[in-house]
Amino acid sequence: MKRIFNIIFLLLFALVLKGYAQEQDLSAPQSGSEDPCIQHEDKTTAWRLSPALGQILPTRLDTAFLNFYRTDIEDSFTTSYNYLSNFGSPGQSRIYFDRVEQPDFLFMEAYDRFNVSPEKMRYYNTQIPFTQVAYLTGGSKPNAEDRFKASFGGNINRRIGLGAAIDYIYARGYYNFTGVNSINWQLYGYYLGDRYQIQASTNIANFSNQENGGISDVNYILKPENVNANLSDPKNIPTNLENSWNRVKHKDFYLTQRYRLGF
Repeated sequence: MKRIFNIIFLLLFALVLKGYAQEQDLSAPQSGSEDPCIQHEDKTTAWRLSPALGQILPTRLDTAFLNFYRTDIEDSFTTSYNYLSNFGSPGQSRIYFDRVEQPDFLFMEAYDRFNVSPEKMRYYNTQIPFTQVAYLTGGSKPNAEDRFKASFGGNINRRIGLGAAIDYIYARGYYNFTGVNSINWQLYGYYLGDRYQIQASTNIANFSNQENGGISDVNYILKPENVNANLSDPKNIPTNLENSWNRVKHKDFYLTQRYRLGF
């Protein structure tokens, strides 16, 4: 009798475990389905493309307010970052393994953080038009750093989509001749049919920043007590260069297409 009771208990326990596992599986992604992280209220999905083969790589839609202020802080890009004291200026990570692969155009490497290369381009498939606008600013009026970003994505139908984005940086700087005035914008379009697919994008960027060549008299830093100047304003520190600009203009066009055979 005890043996029969033990068998019944084990069967009931197994049924409970099976039911619990089925309940858990309902919330898990099903085989062959899209990554749920790219869903936004079941109305919008986003992806990027691998530059070599043009494969679709699902990506997240970040619309949260949490830590939004950190998007333009240097340590959000890498733990340690070298740049010319002003937001939007050329820079490079001090950590070797955080550095990007050197691009074909050498001078774009220092602006990689702000440049939207083909592998960074984001595509949207949405049931309703998707718009994201951000404005970030810091500092007082004489030395403020401003950034305006906007992106738009919309569908003509369930297979065809178009979109655009713009990123404008205007930073006056805390030191002499460190101003930044840069703008880049992007356009994309795609057709995703059952057999034929085509996706294309363009990125046009103009990066401009002043170059002051560094401090001309190190006593302003090493021995400020010997300098007859008001150092509460960093712009009183003399620099090696005046009215010198570094300008980099960049354009890229990317197109990938494929035709699928079979079922």
